[in-house]
Amino acid sequence: TCSTKNTINSQEKPSSATLQINVYLHTDVSLITTPPPRGRPYYLTGDPLTITCLVEGAPRSSFTFTKDNSVIKSYKNDSSDLDVTASDHSVVYKYKRSKLNLNDNAEFSCSSTNSFTSGNTNMDKEKAVIKVYEPVRVMMSVSSPYP
Repeated sequence: TCSTKNTINSQEKPSSATLQINVYLHTDVSLITTPPPRGRPYYLTGDPLTITCLVEGAPRSSFTFTKDNSVIKSYKNDSSDLDVTASDHSVVYKYKRSKLNLNDNAEFSCSSTNSFTSGNTNMDKEKAVIKVYEPVRVMMSVSSPYP
């Protein structure tokens, strides 16, 4: 609000005007994966995994989380969802697997948009490729020379 007062004629009522400024921010996506256990650079079957999709923007963003281009979770900025934590300018979704298997070898992605970026081809998107390996099991048989 901006106000003015005329000091020459003190009987005049001060005038004022209000200006509303809306700040719009593009969306920003971060895709965070838990590292493989025991400092390994790879995942094994049975390992746990959490992939966190963090989306920030003003106004609050919608997002789509996919596995190999198939939608796992889609969230609109005005919906209520128990799997999603939302605040004024951020949305967090956690994809959790307690035990990975070979079907979890995939490309995961999270893309976002808000009313400022909708219709814009510059939608923000992050990808993570997860590789899961089967541990090698060595079987050894010992035969005795004695009956």
